[in-house]
Amino acid sequence: MVEKGKLYIVATPIGNLKDITLRAIEILKEVDVILAEDTRRAKKLLNTYDIKTKVIHYSLVNERKLTDKVVIKIKKGLNIALISDSGTPGISDPGFLLVREAVKKGIEVIPIPGVSALTTIVSISHIPLNRFLFIGYLPRKEKKLKKLKKVLKNMDFPVIFFITPHRYQKELSFILESLGNREVILGRELTKKYEEVIRTTLKRIKEKFDKSPPKGEMVLAIDTIQSEKKENLNIDVKKREKIKKSILFYLRNSDLTLKEILNRIKKDFGVSKKVAYKIYLEDIKEKEGSG
Repeated sequence: MVEKGKLYIVATPIGNLKDITLRAIEILKEVDVILAEDTRRAKKLLNTYDIKTKVIHYSLVNERKLTDKVVIKIKKGLNIALISDSGTPGISDPGFLLVREAVKKGIEVIPIPGVSALTTIVSISHIPLNRFLFIGYLPRKEKKLKKLKKVLKNMDFPVIFFITPHRYQKELSFILESLGNREVILGRELTKKYEEVIRTTLKRIKEKFDKSPPKGEMVLAIDTIQSEKKENLNIDVKKREKIKKSILFYLRNSDLTLKEILNRIKKDFGVSKKVAYKIYLEDIKEKEGSG
């Protein structure tokens, strides 16, 4: 009986060709076939590391046509590796369809981890990204954009997008309209010669690119809170102390719930409930807990 082959999902550099693991090089040399989203780009990487393995084009254009054939080859005993243009397959790149069919057929799918633009931007972010929604590339159809806008309107944690240089105006306008002006970190041409990391707001990013259109792929991480609202959290010391004393007064001398107290603070001091609750948490609850 012929032993089943295996499917390897191999991460490759997103720019700097040195950003590849020793294990990835080893696997790419040992497998029978490499499936590549762009064979010309793949050849550049493979030639750098003297990898002679046969390369076959496999992308969104032909994946439905080729997937069954690839699965049959693996079941007959061939070991096959999948790589994308750059980064990790399956993250806004071809991969899911092949993995799903391989799993259905009982084929072992082995990850060979490495670089991804997503994890790269997360690793250098000044925005807290312990949890986030990853959108990837925005859909092009208006119907899907409308559905996404409804989701984003109610989003209360960070969001990460991939931005394309030739569609940045429409994409940034959509994001700004959906999320408001928030603090961001944008990575452009990450790990490449002209790498650029920008830490600013959505409005300023759009203004910058409207003056000087960007080149290269970009990844954009967006903070939870709109920048205008974030600024409002910084209350001056005297006003903060008055708000704190007022909250304490209501807590000790009334039967009001915390929600009702926060509504009173909002009305009395002209601040949002979010600001009032932040002061309650940091100046009252935390100090009581540590006492």
